[in-house]
Amino acid sequence: MKTIVSWALIIPLGMALSALAADYTGTFQGDSLTVRLQPSAGGYSGDLQLGDKTWPCTAREVDDQLRGTFESDGSQFEFTATLEKGLLILKSGGSTFTLHKQGASANPLARSNAVSPLAQTVGSSNQMRRPTVPQTVSTNTSYIRFRRVSINDRPDMIGGEALSFLAPVDWEVEGGLVWRAHPTMPAAVAMRVHSPKGIEQLECFPTLAFSWGGYLGPGTMFPPGANYLGNEVQAPVADAIAYLKERHLPRVRGQAQARVMKAEALPKLAEAAREAEPSVPFGGPRMVFTAGRVRVEYALNGKMVEEDHYCVLNTMILPAGNMTIQIADKLYALRAPKGQLDTSTKLFETIIHSFRITLPWYNRYAQLVQALTQAQMNQIRAAGELSRYLSRTSSEISDMMRQSYEQRQASQDRINKNWSQYMRGVEEFHDPVAGRSVELPSGYPNAWANNRGEYIVTESANFNPNVELDGNWNRLERKQP
Repeated sequence: MKTIVSWALIIPLGMALSALAADYTGTFQGDSLTVRLQPSAGGYSGDLQLGDKTWPCTAREVDDQLRGTFESDGSQFEFTATLEKGLLILKSGGSTFTLHKQGASANPLARSNAVSPLAQTVGSSNQMRRPTVPQTVSTNTSYIRFRRVSINDRPDMIGGEALSFLAPVDWEVEGGLVWRAHPTMPAAVAMRVHSPKGIEQLECFPTLAFSWGGYLGPGTMFPPGANYLGNEVQAPVADAIAYLKERHLPRVRGQAQARVMKAEALPKLAEAAREAEPSVPFGGPRMVFTAGRVRVEYALNGKMVEEDHYCVLNTMILPAGNMTIQIADKLYALRAPKGQLDTSTKLFETIIHSFRITLPWYNRYAQLVQALTQAQMNQIRAAGELSRYLSRTSSEISDMMRQSYEQRQASQDRINKNWSQYMRGVEEFHDPVAGRSVELPSGYPNAWANNRGEYIVTESANFNPNVELDGNWNRLERKQP
């Protein structure tokens, strides 16, 4: 896993030139942690101090990094560390600490008020004005570095890159694209993007569809809970907030015993979603869009967290057959430590707004959906059978398909802009490298981009990643409203 700090190459010579090798001797402080190391028997010995706790440690340089152990309450715990420009980057138990090498006097900004094991330390905020936003420090400058994340499809399906988005460089991604036997939504995203410490997290849930009425429901061949053409047979709910409270949260956070703190209707987001849909022909279904947000709180590993759940619900009432279809879309959950969720939202919004479907993948996927809707859908009983329909698709992108893709992305961008009216967490910059606009967290007047699809935002006008970091970076200009 990469960290936000750009690693230097430390090449131990192992000869008489050992003075050029990494020297971990000294005292390092930061993130509430103090590390003291001195040479000992071909390695290092010393101690780690966190608050009023001090643990003896030993370490040895292996494969260009320091590997060691410390003892706490009779148990041994491992840690690793690397050096760059006077910074000691130490990792243990899923936590990362950025420490400054000290001279004769200690760092006056270092805090030492945390009293907890390393693996449970959230980290100090002495260098973080936004505690829930992952930042690093170089020459006392705070910044966030984003990388481009690519989500690939299964090789036995369409294959290749299906979508991409921006995420902080040290955040982890779990899950991705999932396939299911559904005529109009055979593929969906089920994914978690979370910080290394596991508290801050964005979770994307698959779009779900429900059918009710006519020959579906109690006393029919398709009772509640049954599957009808990919849709779950369930009675309709009143709106998006009701869906989140009555159906979504019991399914995804039932075991967490999440407590609902507040709920908010998002009518402008609902209107943007409605405008993104094609016009319904005369005599077609009546569509009603609602959108909402529900905030919950619950305990996670002994700590209280807050989480916002979002939903856009499309309720389609069919004129014939007395049937109702509901589609729950834009199902996101944004989580942070209690009291810090509003501050973290701008980071989550950057991730969500950067989602881009890849055109070659979309081309074949749209052809697949067209083929499925024309087939006898009740004969498709498993996602594996979709492969025979995929064999009929073409990699050639027609003008019509390209236009469809561009219209879809434009609709998604409009939805995101309406969403911003509630979150108010991002600002728009022009990226000369990519040749398009990009939305990055607000409150940072300086932004940079490189040719690898990475971005940096910082408060410092003097910080220059071309000097501090690797690569070729270009300054971005904020777009005027």
